[in-house]
Amino acid sequence: MEILSTEVVNNGAEQRFEAHVQGHTAFLAYRRFPDRLVLVHTEVPSPLEGKGIAGKLVARALDFARAAHLRVIPLCPYVTSFVRKHPEYHNLLSAEDRPQILAAEPHTENGGMQRADSLRLMAFYEIARRANLTNHPDLMRSPVFQKAKELYEARAKYLWEGFRSQEAINDYFKFHLEGALTSQGKSWEDAWAEFAPEPLQSFPLAPGALLHGN
Repeated sequence: MEILSTEVVNNGAEQRFEAHVQGHTAFLAYRRFPDRLVLVHTEVPSPLEGKGIAGKLVARALDFARAAHLRVIPLCPYVTSFVRKHPEYHNLLSAEDRPQILAAEPHTENGGMQRADSLRLMAFYEIARRANLTNHPDLMRSPVFQKAKELYEARAKYLWEGFRSQEAINDYFKFHLEGALTSQGKSWEDAWAEFAPEPLQSFPLAPGALLHGN
């Protein structure tokens, strides 16, 4: 049931829009730049799910971007889906981004499976990148690795448009992919074991190398 009276506030210090409801805080994290607003991640506590709060957070962020004359770069899948369904916000996207973002959303079940597979593949590539193995002959010969590289580089290009900082991109990949793996009941080690060729099955990073803060 939707909560009609939800107030969304802009916590500029933390760079996130927040809704405080029934002792819980839902938020949409963002990064603001002089010419653009990068919408990074939406999080709604489970007791507040299904109450329309995520949509209110996104609408508030998009209205803020419009008032400040900022281009919107959605990194959060929920934000992307919301924008796709609301034509009144399409003009906040760049002409270059608009066709890709507004492309028809795939069938929910198949689309969810494809996205989960893509995230594990990108995690596989991230491990290889951090282990300096991206030019290893066994990986270069692997069609799976080439697909992982293609997905990763396409996402990195889009992230550069938003952050224009390699450090920020590295952090985004690490934290976002870690969260995606956790939501699938997987670990970095599982992603590597799933896709690595037989000669490279041993996990190539030191314990804790991909933990937060490293």
